[in-house]
Amino acid sequence: MKKLFVLLTIVIIAVTASAQKLHTSMVEFGKSQYPGYLFNMKNVSVETMDATLRDIFENQYNLKASKESGFRTYRNQQFAPFGQENYDIFFNVIEFGKKNEKTTQVVMLVCKGNMNAVTPSTDPQVDAAIRKFLQKLPAKVEEYQIRKPIIEKKEQIAKLDANKQSLIKEQEKINGQIEKLQLNQNEISKKIQDNEEAISKLQAEVEALEQTIKEK
Repeated sequence: MKKLFVLLTIVIIAVTASAQKLHTSMVEFGKSQYPGYLFNMKNVSVETMDATLRDIFENQYNLKASKESGFRTYRNQQFAPFGQENYDIFFNVIEFGKKNEKTTQVVMLVCKGNMNAVTPSTDPQVDAAIRKFLQKLPAKVEEYQIRKPIIEKKEQIAKLDANKQSLIKEQEKINGQIEKLQLNQNEISKKIQDNEEAISKLQAEVEALEQTIKEK
């Protein structure tokens, strides 16, 4: 009976944790585990959540990203919502649950160099800032979805502009080639003219000699 009670308690704790929007947990990164943050949200896709976070970090705050152990990573960069220091920020977005009741989960790890993870006890102010940031994600997702068409059109404009610049460079290259060919053509035309003049001169000399012979 006691074992059954313990088992039920564990199950209840696990279900409660998965239902909570924000809670802390050990996060596996690489081959080690670190204290991190889990934020759960329903009715949003993994793709939308990932795009929202990337938009915040990379477009709004200009952080430079990389990939490590399946996590989107921002190494040794300042992120004002967390504080004025430089942080190593790692996040991943996954989903769990049944097909029609899936929950999207943000897994976040924030360190202050040498993989020293931020925790409520070591950095209470930063911890509070991280929690505040994560709790605002539902509003940020809504904001991103409103801004998404604008973002996509700006990306299209950027691609078209990059293509335009490439075409301009190609055009300049071709114009340079045309200019060089034109110079070559002018030089050849001049040589043809010189040849024609030399031929005419020699032809006149031949005719003059032939006339002299006839007169004799």
